[in-house]
Amino acid sequence: MSVDQPQMPGLASPTAPESGPGEFEPGQEVLYLGRISGGPRYGTWGVVREVRGRKAIVDIGRRRPDVWHIPCYFLAIADRAA
Repeated sequence: MSVDQPQMPGLASPTAPESGPGEFEPGQEVLYLGRISGGPRYGTWGVVREVRGRKAIVDIGRRRPDVWHIPCYFLAIADRAA
């Protein structure tokens, strides 16, 4: 059984998240969009070092870079986030 949602004028259709593991490359700037206690701050910029499966290894921080292993669904590509 499928249920159709009526379209509301002025509202876009819901879409799936656009960032997936295949979209990240080393050297690419990303924005962290996760909210995890003890993790990086929401909205922090970083640079992808490496992609491993569904996670990216990211240098976060400009003054003192920290290396984080972050699930790709918590990241947005800098072009799309701006």
